[in-house]
Amino acid sequence: MNNSPRHSSPLILRIPTEVLHNILSCVYDLSREDRFKFVEYIRNEEDLDDEADFEDDEDPEHHEDPEHDEDPEHDEYSEHDEDPERFAYPKQFDYFDPDAVCVSQMLVLRWVCRRFRAITAQLDFWYDLHFRFTDLAPPSYDSGSGDPDPVDDGTLLRTLFGDPNFVNSLAQRKTDWTIETMEGLDVIMERVPFFTQNARAIFLHMEDYDFLPAFDALAVCPHITNLSTRFSDAADLSAIAASFPHLESLIWDSGNFHGSLEQLSHLRTLHLFSRERTVHTNQPRLPLQSSQTLSMLSLHFYATEVPDFYTDSLPAFVNLTSLAIGPLSKSVCAFISRAQIQLDFFNITLRKPYVTIDKFIDTLWADCLRNLKKFELGACRKADEEYWSLVFDAFTSILSSVEDVWLETPFHPEWCKYLARMTNLKILNWQCWLQPIFGLGSVNREIVKELIEKELDTAFASFIDKPRFAVHMSYVNREVT
Repeated sequence: MNNSPRHSSPLILRIPTEVLHNILSCVYDLSREDRFKFVEYIRNEEDLDDEADFEDDEDPEHHEDPEHDEDPEHDEYSEHDEDPERFAYPKQFDYFDPDAVCVSQMLVLRWVCRRFRAITAQLDFWYDLHFRFTDLAPPSYDSGSGDPDPVDDGTLLRTLFGDPNFVNSLAQRKTDWTIETMEGLDVIMERVPFFTQNARAIFLHMEDYDFLPAFDALAVCPHITNLSTRFSDAADLSAIAASFPHLESLIWDSGNFHGSLEQLSHLRTLHLFSRERTVHTNQPRLPLQSSQTLSMLSLHFYATEVPDFYTDSLPAFVNLTSLAIGPLSKSVCAFISRAQIQLDFFNITLRKPYVTIDKFIDTLWADCLRNLKKFELGACRKADEEYWSLVFDAFTSILSSVEDVWLETPFHPEWCKYLARMTNLKILNWQCWLQPIFGLGSVNREIVKELIEKELDTAFASFIDKPRFAVHMSYVNREVT
C-alpha cells in the first residue's frame, strides 16, 4: 500500500523556485532558435477557466515564494491582462497548424500562474543589452510587402509594464537597453522607475529619423557610458557628444559622419564604421580629449576613395592596445611604423591598389607589433594568387608572438604550411572564400571545407599542442556553411 502523501498541486509547482528558475532559463535559451521561439496557440475559453483553477490549486506549503502567497483578490495585475493572444499572430511557419496562431514561449510561461510570472521576471535574458522586447511578438506579414511588419512596441511594452512586479524588477536590475522606436523609449521612461538614473548602456536599433529625438530624450540620463547602434544613413557626432558627455564606449555604423567627438573626454572604446566615399581628413572627428583614456580604436571606411583618414590625429592616442583599421594605406602604414604604443590586437583590411606588398611587409616589422597577441586580416577580392602568397608568407614569418589569428581570405594548401610557422598559435578562425580557391583545381564545393581542415591537420601534425581551428566557407561575403 502506497502511504506517500498526496498532493493536490502538480509536481512542477512543488519544485523549489531556484530549480524552476534554471529550468525556465533553459526554455529561453532553446527558444532563441526561430523554430522554438513560438508555440501553437488556439484560444479555448474552457482551457482558460481550467488555467484559472490551476493557479488557485497551488499549495503555498510546498515552496517559499512571497509572490505566490499574495492574496489574488488584492493583486491589481492579473496574468490574464497579459493575454498571449494580444501578441499572437496567424502562423507564418510551415511547421505550425495552419489554423493556429503562434505565441512567444516566454509570454505563455508568464501567463500560466503568478509564480511562473514572478520567476520569469528574474530570468537573465531581460537584462541583456541586446534583448529586444519585440522578439516576443511573432512576425506578421499582413502588409503584403514580403518583409515582416513593424511590431507595435509601444502597446507591447505598456502591456508588459502593467505587471508592477515585473516593472520593479526591471527598475532594480536592468541597466542595459535596446531602444527600437521613440514611442517605445517614451513608454520605458514613463513606466520604469529610476530608468534615467540606472541606464548605463544603450543600443539604438531604430530608424534614422528617431536618432536625434532619442539623443534629446536620453540626454537626461547622466550615467550612460555605452552607446551603440545598428547601421544608420548618417550620424551627427557632435550631437552624440553633446547628449552623452560621459561616454566610455561608442560603436557606430553609418553611411557617413559629420560633426566631431572632440568634446568626449572619457572614451575608452571607439568603433566607427563608415561607407562614405569621401573622408574629410581636415575635420578633427576623433575625441582628442580622450587621448589618455582611449585604448581600443576601430576605424573602417569600406567605400572610401581616399583611405588616408585621420592619421594626423592618431599619434595623440598614446595608450592604444587594440587597433582595427582599414583599408590599409600609405599614411596608416607610416603611423604604425612610427607609433610609440604596444598593441595586443591588430585588425587590418587590405586593398591591393592602396598599399604595395613591400609597404605591408615593412609595416609588420613595426615596434608596436612586437608583442601582438591577436591578428585579424580581411581584404577585398581584387588580388591574385601571387599577392596572397606574399601576404601569408609575410605575416606568418614576422608576427611570431601571435596566439590568435582570424582570416577572411582565399585558400591555398601551401598557406597552411606558412601558418604552421606560428609556433605560439593557439586559435585559428578562417573564413575561406569559395571564389577564388587556389591550388585545389576543380573540386566539388561541398567538400572544400573538409579538404581545408585536412590540410590544416597535416600542417600542424608536429605540434604537441595543436591550435584550435574553425573553418567557415563564404561566397560573395555570405557564409554558406
